[in-house]
Amino acid sequence: MMNSQIIEPEDRSPAELFALLQLQQDGEGYAQTLALLEEEAFKPGNLKAFLRVLAEQPPAIRAHFYREICLKRRNSTGAMRSLEKHLKWCFNRDRKEARASLAAIAEPKALPALFRVVSLTGDSVVAREIIAQIKNYALEDQRAAVLHGIRSKDEALQSFSLHMARRMRDPTLIDPILKFYLQLDEGEGGKLRVASQRVLLETLTKVEIPRVKKWLRDGDATVRLLGVRAAQRLAEPIFTPDLVSLVLVDPKSRVPASMALLAFDEMGLIKFEPGAEEAGKVICRAKRAPLLKIIDELIRSENATLREIGLKFLQLLPEERSLETKVLKIAETDRVASVRMAALDLLVLYGSTRVLPIVMDILSDPTESVRKSSMARYAYGLLQKLVSPEEMEQVEEVIRKRKQEREEAINRFVGDFESWREQL
Repeated sequence: MMNSQIIEPEDRSPAELFALLQLQQDGEGYAQTLALLEEEAFKPGNLKAFLRVLAEQPPAIRAHFYREICLKRRNSTGAMRSLEKHLKWCFNRDRKEARASLAAIAEPKALPALFRVVSLTGDSVVAREIIAQIKNYALEDQRAAVLHGIRSKDEALQSFSLHMARRMRDPTLIDPILKFYLQLDEGEGGKLRVASQRVLLETLTKVEIPRVKKWLRDGDATVRLLGVRAAQRLAEPIFTPDLVSLVLVDPKSRVPASMALLAFDEMGLIKFEPGAEEAGKVICRAKRAPLLKIIDELIRSENATLREIGLKFLQLLPEERSLETKVLKIAETDRVASVRMAALDLLVLYGSTRVLPIVMDILSDPTESVRKSSMARYAYGLLQKLVSPEEMEQVEEVIRKRKQEREEAINRFVGDFESWREQL
């Protein structure tokens, strides 16, 4: 009889070692076999082949090796790519079993590696399943993984870390993400800047109002702009004086600050009228000569938002009529409806006799785009305030005649212009 050859564990293949591990079941030799498998997994160039064999093992054993790979190879892009492909195959074969394997990792220090796997994958199932497992970890563990990710040099990992931060809405991440945001290059880091800004704005709550007020007064223009966007998002009138100040003194944030103030006005949070407290705190206390110089520049700006906010500021100073001629020109000719409305509102405050003729001119415009516009609706509402019920019928008749005359003039012009075609 021939003696059977005894094969030592060190000489067995990974598949044989896994089979031996199943037989030992935490008994004698289990730890030694497990150590041999770990050694096999981390030999250079072995991981892909090892993972193919690992895919056939029970969830608990797979989780053990996932944990080891995540802890020991988290910064290896190659290892994480291999793990991602392995998980994709596992989820396609048996999603329930693959999910159980991930859940059994149960190691917070593995989160940075799981973040990296998601950042690498293009498979929505793998991404969703891993994210679902990430959310089961404590908030402080997720926070640590986010910070690890944004401090990496991997743009895809940074992007996914910001995605998770946006989901978490953790106020303690505001400062580190702000620091990250300020370090990004405006050109190459454009996508990350947008993502960072979104995280910051969506994480802010009304508890953060003091922080936003500091941003509005920060020496860094980038921080001030962020403060303006945050103020508009939180929509609190308490930001109004700071926003007004920025419009007056900060060219870099002037337009967005103006937009925020106009949004507050539209939402009914503030009013631009004599005695209005929020906006008036700055306007009415400012030195008149330099203030009027700035407002003059605003209402002559090519930017419609600046023209409108300049007119709104003048509504806080109804006694100041030094710019009335320019306001009148805007009311008569400006092509932007909201700007023209602001100018007309101001002329009404001045008690100008030119308001009614301008309103009648707007209402007698025969073009359909004007007739159905917000400008026409506004003008009709203003007409009802300016004209008594007894005079309304007579005024409306004048408007109808003017509209008919203008329509006939347009038709004659079009006819003359097109007449050359008849000769062809």
